[in-house]
Amino acid sequence: MQSRTTPELVISTFGEPTNGAEQYSDLKVAAGPFELSMISSDGTALPLISRQASGMGADLLHFGKNGGVPMHSHPGDHLLIVIAGSGVLNFYDEEHQITTGKIYWIPGGAPHAIRASSHLTLISIANNHIAADRPERLTLDVRSQ
Repeated sequence: MQSRTTPELVISTFGEPTNGAEQYSDLKVAAGPFELSMISSDGTALPLISRQASGMGADLLHFGKNGGVPMHSHPGDHLLIVIAGSGVLNFYDEEHQITTGKIYWIPGGAPHAIRASSHLTLISIANNHIAADRPERLTLDVRSQ
C-alpha cells in the first residue's frame, strides 16, 4: 500500500516591512460583498481576469464574519492573497490562522476550507481558473456534505 505524501502549505508575507524598510504601499481594493455568489459557499466574488487560452485567472473574494467555504479542492493550483481581515484556513485538516499581508499557495487537489473570523477579502489567482459561480470550480470533500 502506497503512503500518501501531504504537500506542504507554502505561506509568504508581503504585508510587513523587511530589511529595515519602514514604509508600506497603499493597496486599496473594494471590500465586498460583491454581486457574484460563489458556488457551495456564502462568499461573493468579483471576477478580475480570466484567460481561457492559458487557464490563468483571478477573482476578488469576500466572506462576511463567520462565513466561508467548506472543505473542498480545485483542479489546479491557486494563490490566496489576504487583503483584509482574518480567518482560519483548514489545509489537510490542519488549521492555520490567515491574516492580512499573507499569501497562501494551495496545490491542485489539496483539500482545504476557509472560515472568516472577521470580514475577509482575498485575491484568488488560479492556473486552472473557473468562474466562482460554476459548479466545476470546486469539488466538495465528502466530510463537508
